[in-house]
Amino acid sequence: MDAAKVDSFYRITLEQFIGQARKLAGFIHENKISHVVVAGSTAQSAANMVKVAWNASYPRVKLPTFIAFGKIQKTAIYTAQRGRESFELRNPSEKSLAEYHAAGYTVSHVDTSFVAQRTKNQPNSAILKDLTQRLIHTPRNSSVLVFDEHTSSLHTLKNFRSVLGTLGFSNIQTAALTASEQIRKQPELSRELNFVGAFVTKAPAFLYGDRRQTVNSILALRKHRATLTKDEIVKKRTAVKEFVERTLRSTRKSVRDQFRK
Repeated sequence: MDAAKVDSFYRITLEQFIGQARKLAGFIHENKISHVVVAGSTAQSAANMVKVAWNASYPRVKLPTFIAFGKIQKTAIYTAQRGRESFELRNPSEKSLAEYHAAGYTVSHVDTSFVAQRTKNQPNSAILKDLTQRLIHTPRNSSVLVFDEHTSSLHTLKNFRSVLGTLGFSNIQTAALTASEQIRKQPELSRELNFVGAFVTKAPAFLYGDRRQTVNSILALRKHRATLTKDEIVKKRTAVKEFVERTLRSTRKSVRDQFRK
């Protein structure tokens, strides 16, 4: 990919984002991609946008298979995205320790704390298990695209690409509708992206900003759950779920309306 030819924005608009989705649909069609692995829950609305773009551009051509991931990306993966190979864990639960192990970390008890150390080239076992099941009947010579809405470091895309390689796939490409301007400035990184819609200084928050705020609300709820009754917790969880679903429906309607113009 020639990064110099890619559009650059400070803050991308929904209309510009949709334009990049059309370009990605064309890239998928031209490269005969049969499977698109959507890397994470925040990319689901963007993936839906690409599907709408595909149906608008190629109404008589079968849509590639989209494989969506949600909660499978745990805290450890996001920590790795920030480039931290070793860090201290404060009072980790048994569940969180298992999640770090699954994401390719070894956790040691040092003095009075736990230290997580990244294990080089070890694929995420949770993603490996899930993709093994979902791609069990997929020929290993199939063309697969790992897709994310936005990337600032490529760590998530690399993680999924590594797992696909472990499963025997060799024709693997990566794509993001937007990528950080910092990636453009590092040719060794930009070359690892086969498609990027635009480089941006500010990550596009209009598709998942409300969801991220909701996640923060859930974390706050967990923190203070000791002071809440069981009924209060259930009501708050229900309200959060309804809010997320309502936000997704609204976003997808806006996308459909844009494509009708």
